[in-house]
Amino acid sequence: MKNAPLLHAVEYGAYRAATAIIRILDLASARQLGAGLGEVAYVSLGRRRRIALDNLSLALPELSIAERKRIARKAFQNMGAAACDAIATRGDDAVDFCSRLTLENWPRLGEAEARGRGLIVVSAHFGFWEVAAQAIGLYRGLFHVVGRPMDNPYLERELGPIRERFGNVMIPKRGAARALMHVLREGGRAGIVIDQRVRPSEGIQLPFFGRPAWSSPLASLLSLRFGAPVVPIFAYPEPNGHYRVVVRDIIEPPASSDAVEDHARRCLEVIEQEIREQPGLWMWMHDRWKGE
Repeated sequence: MKNAPLLHAVEYGAYRAATAIIRILDLASARQLGAGLGEVAYVSLGRRRRIALDNLSLALPELSIAERKRIARKAFQNMGAAACDAIATRGDDAVDFCSRLTLENWPRLGEAEARGRGLIVVSAHFGFWEVAAQAIGLYRGLFHVVGRPMDNPYLERELGPIRERFGNVMIPKRGAARALMHVLREGGRAGIVIDQRVRPSEGIQLPFFGRPAWSSPLASLLSLRFGAPVVPIFAYPEPNGHYRVVVRDIIEPPASSDAVEDHARRCLEVIEQEIREQPGLWMWMHDRWKGE
């Protein structure tokens, strides 16, 4: 992008201004500020708003236009609240963080790990997804998570360390498969978000909200190769600056290479079910069905 350096500087300036305000707020108020900024983004970012509404019309056509607009607005607000929450809590220690966590079905992670074949955690850009990864790092130990660095290098320098503050290690998305194989070969923990569109050369078409969508089978391929169980996990914002982290049922490894596609479909079905229950917490502004 020709004007990227200028845009990055403007974004960084806005971040610094927001940080100065967030520092004097309690966590609940910081989230409210973030939701307000998300509302501004919904109104001003016309292209992203249109993508969100188009996605909702494809995925949930039974809803009224007014209801789809409400969900899209909520999705923008959630993104803003999650961002301001991360900024507001960046200085928290482990004790502060854990005091705000409610963990549901947490023993399933221990059950999966006890098999000694490594652990694959899958999630989505849903709720406060970064919180789920941090909880695993704190309570289960070293956790390697695939992530894409931020486009803005100034913001990546400021916000990137938040992802690794409690013992997690970020694996760049490009070339992640090799690094994940090393982690699982050593019996470690690997995390992958599986809800976003991938290039046709990297994925397979799977039904998502009843429509074909290019999706990554990486978690399923790794599960087959190493015999590692797959565990879905999601993080919900709760009142007063708290979080609820929910572990869903263990998904057993595919029985053979012929079962990989069905396994990947099952993983995506869990993601879809979570979104259907609270659609306003998913990132609808991502162009999920492009090139379907």
